[in-house]
Amino acid sequence: MNNRSASADDGRGARPSDSWYDEYYRGPFLADDLYGASDDRTPEMRIASAPRTCMRTVFDALGRHKLLIACFVYVLMDIFTTVHYKRLMDHTGNYAMVTMEVLVLFFMFLFGLLYWAFSYLSPAYMAHPFNYRQLIPMSLFDIVGTMLSTIGSVETSGIVLVMLSQISIPLTIITCKMLLGRAYHWYQYIGSFLIVLFVVIKELTVPMTAGGNNLMANLIYMASCLPDSVASALRSGIYLSESFHLLKYQFSSITLQFILGFPLFAFTLAMRRTRMDLGILAGSFHDLRSGLACLFLGSNTIVDNCGAADQISCDSCEGSFKVLMIYLLCNIIIRVAYIVIMMNATVTLVFLLGTLKLPLCSIAFSMESISGDSATAFEIIDVVCFVGIMASLGIYAMGRKLLATPPESPLEEPMLPDKE
Repeated sequence: MNNRSASADDGRGARPSDSWYDEYYRGPFLADDLYGASDDRTPEMRIASAPRTCMRTVFDALGRHKLLIACFVYVLMDIFTTVHYKRLMDHTGNYAMVTMEVLVLFFMFLFGLLYWAFSYLSPAYMAHPFNYRQLIPMSLFDIVGTMLSTIGSVETSGIVLVMLSQISIPLTIITCKMLLGRAYHWYQYIGSFLIVLFVVIKELTVPMTAGGNNLMANLIYMASCLPDSVASALRSGIYLSESFHLLKYQFSSITLQFILGFPLFAFTLAMRRTRMDLGILAGSFHDLRSGLACLFLGSNTIVDNCGAADQISCDSCEGSFKVLMIYLLCNIIIRVAYIVIMMNATVTLVFLLGTLKLPLCSIAFSMESISGDSATAFEIIDVVCFVGIMASLGIYAMGRKLLATPPESPLEEPMLPDKE
């Protein structure tokens, strides 16, 4: 008689430590989880599977809440991107166009690298067709908006810059209605009108030059909201099109922005050169060289005969490379969050998240620990306009909610039967 029969016959039954325990006959009423596994293997199995189970739980939780996480990351990075964009303009203000062109080149290289990698790693995905012609008008408006906002933001304080950017809300409503035929609730029109009203009130209380603000620079920054709103409407249509390809869109749009915008960049650089006595070509190359030295080396070029009311501002390039790195990191993260939101929601959600930018960025710009030397203090008129714009955003959001809610039809079904 073998060991198996002996163990069964001696009345002791099968033991979990027996090597043949898992092969022992079990009745149909004894399930695996009830009957158990051998004692000598249970701890080993649990130890081996614990890290995998933990990681699977974490990834499952991230997958279920990825939209919520992306929205939180988007709002947080929107604050840091705005603050460090303003800090970057303050550090490299005399060479702002050089800084913007460096940013365009960086993202063109980044998306070009991703385009090349995906062409080898996922050729099926890259074979998906994409209509490139629809990017041309959007890129042109993007270029003009970027140039105007860059010029205007140099002499606009952080809080005023955030307030002025809210004028893009009514402009986006107008462009989306004209270009995409979208419908809006009348609450949204009222909210948009009040936003513009409070922005105008703020501008009327700003002296020609006060606290880092220049009225002409403020108007230029406000003007940038118009082409930016048109580009946003066109971008929304591209995202909703059937031929949309995320990576091809990112790479193609930034490449077009560089190619089509280079003549405008060269013209603006020549017209705003810091050394008018050198001539157009020599002065442009001088500013290009000085701008790169300012951005990457923190080297000041303009240090004499500057800073007065009728003179060019002095360079303050120290620490500009650190600010550039933080800005690029925040910009990359916010682009990833934007992609996740767009793949799981709509442009509307991004638009609504952008309304949180006003209160949070205003707080951030008033804190020197966050905004550094770009910090500005709240004034009474800032508080009034801040509260007014926030209330206007609330009215706008209420109109959007009413528009999204289907009207109630209590008499849609008969209250009494047709027959008695």
